[in-house]
Amino acid sequence: MENKKESFFKTAIASIKDFDKYQDFATENVSRGIQYFLKIFLLFSLAIAILFCIKIGIHLNQGISYLKDQNISIVFENNSLSVNNEEPIIIENEKIFPGIVIIDTSDIDQTKKEEYDKKAQLYSTGVFILKDRIEVRNSLAEAPIIRTYEDISKEYQIQNFNQEQLISYIDQGQWIGYFVILIFGTFSVFLLYATYGLLDCIAPIIMGYLAARITGLKLKIGSLFNITVHALTLPILLNIIYIGVNLFTGFYMQYFYIVYTTITYIYIITAILLIRSNLIKQQIQLMKIIEEQEKVKEELKQQEEEPKEKKEDKKEEKQEEQEKKEEKKKEDGKIGNEAKGEA
Repeated sequence: MENKKESFFKTAIASIKDFDKYQDFATENVSRGIQYFLKIFLLFSLAIAILFCIKIGIHLNQGISYLKDQNISIVFENNSLSVNNEEPIIIENEKIFPGIVIIDTSDIDQTKKEEYDKKAQLYSTGVFILKDRIEVRNSLAEAPIIRTYEDISKEYQIQNFNQEQLISYIDQGQWIGYFVILIFGTFSVFLLYATYGLLDCIAPIIMGYLAARITGLKLKIGSLFNITVHALTLPILLNIIYIGVNLFTGFYMQYFYIVYTTITYIYIITAILLIRSNLIKQQIQLMKIIEEQEKVKEELKQQEEEPKEKKEDKKEEKQEEQEKKEEKKKEDGKIGNEAKGEA
């Protein structure tokens, strides 16, 4: 029998606080479990993309304020960038950018470039704004991202601009930029985390299978998959909160993934034990119902047999009366015959 469909958010809330619902989840089709899995990770991806948009917006506004406060003049023309500063501008302020930004539009040699590279290695992200190109280095990437101003100029049809125009471009285009980041960010995060999520389901399913066998419960792989994806609800919600806190405060928990996995296992084991307990209760109730039915059958049978016994008793009484009458007649006949003989 198909379970009544509930809204996604009601199902998510039930997955977190109502362990009794896991028996219903286990009996659902696997397709329902897959749909829930995709929805929960899509929600996660959207939340992460929104958090990154907010973070980028904060850094962007702080960067613009920094340029204004520092009286830095920027001019771009003939595919070349120049800044009215004799010394390189090095920004190592976490409030402005989570890494290091080096602005140097002079003609730098290889020695200077290597010096900047070493400095950037101390940070997770390094951005070099140079005379003819921009370089972005990330500790997770093997090679830096390099874009020349000539390529950017051709791609976006930009010939020249100054600082005021640059700020104006940023102000006018930031909402479009946020929208693009939101769409592509959601898609990218979804592909990445949904793939990891599927892989993360393997170990809990195996553990759930073993736990079910130990408790004497026979659960199909599809049922265990449904239980697992619903058990991931609270860990995913906590992961969103953790990523948000990490983005805006820098707080880092070394063993968060262990906590994430442990919560999932606790939900699965608790759900299996409750399902086992509920099945035992249902079996006991079923046995009581069967016993009651047997009692009712016995009572009905007795009620049916009582009239038969009464009829048989009446027949026997009639037969006895008939026999008595016949015996009496015989005795009366004998007495009459004896009286005649005496006479």
